[in-house]
Amino acid sequence: LSFYFGKKLPIVEHYKNNIKKQVPILYTGLITSPGSITFQPNIPLEGFVIAFLPHGFSDLFQIDVSVFTDQLPDFTCLFETESKMLYKQLGIAKDFESKSQVITNYLLSKLPHADNSSQVMEAIRKIIETKGRVDVKELAYAANMSWKTLERHFRTRVGVTPKMYARFKRFHHALSLLNEPSPRSWLEIAEICGYYDQAHFIKEFRKFTHQNPSAFHVKDYPLFYRFIIEKK
Repeated sequence: LSFYFGKKLPIVEHYKNNIKKQVPILYTGLITSPGSITFQPNIPLEGFVIAFLPHGFSDLFQIDVSVFTDQLPDFTCLFETESKMLYKQLGIAKDFESKSQVITNYLLSKLPHADNSSQVMEAIRKIIETKGRVDVKELAYAANMSWKTLERHFRTRVGVTPKMYARFKRFHHALSLLNEPSPRSWLEIAEICGYYDQAHFIKEFRKFTHQNPSAFHVKDYPLFYRFIIEKK
């Protein structure tokens, strides 16, 4: 969830769905193919980027987030009245710290009274713990659900199926290995991360980045590096 303040807002794009937006408050659901955020050069910009746990946005706002996968919905359209009031309060706030407090108070006010996501959380934990190398039956067993039930709840709370989320985490692991000071070979990374072979790894890499591993440098994408790779 991103909040931007300035004369020129950044341009946010999702290539596959041909979406291009400039809005002050933007919710970015899970993205299964490349996109970009372009900041205007030499123009001051202030903002916040809030990274949620996989089920966090759904828990706070009690919505089915799967409808926002590969979308860039304007937050002011999702929650028109309260979001406009929130942005007005942010405009009145005198400094960055005050704005931060406004957002903190708003998000705290959305905390659910009960935790209804423990089974989904257990499946997420298992996927993260294994870096995406997890058996489907093991996931359903850990969540104490049938596979179809888990898949339905997971998609509603996270935005994608458990299989797709596991693909994300496996790919994030591969990126972290590719980014090590002494990089490993593509074949070695493929073996460590559980890809069938080097060709499978490269195909998956192109799917998520539209680039070959040799052309991709994760630190060229500071927001992705900060919120995904460092937090993996």
